[in-house]
Amino acid sequence: MVESQKITVLLPCRAGSQRVVKKNTKPFFGSSLLEIKLNQLLHVNKIEKIIVSTDDEDVKSICRKYNNEKISIHDRDPYYAS
Repeated sequence: MVESQKITVLLPCRAGSQRVVKKNTKPFFGSSLLEIKLNQLLHVNKIEKIIVSTDDEDVKSICRKYNNEKISIHDRDPYYAS
């Protein structure tokens, strides 16, 4: 029998979307794309950690609101967000 493995998710969310400005944090049916994705990921039992890699202060603020030990923020250097 295969032992259950825990999964770490890397969720990249850069500030400078080229086609849709602020697409990750823009209001979308009472939420945002980021919040929808975080809620989906938090409901997957095998996910142990969610790392949100971002250079966007709005994204960081949303992640902090969750106050969830599974979610951590990686401060992405703007150089790598293009």
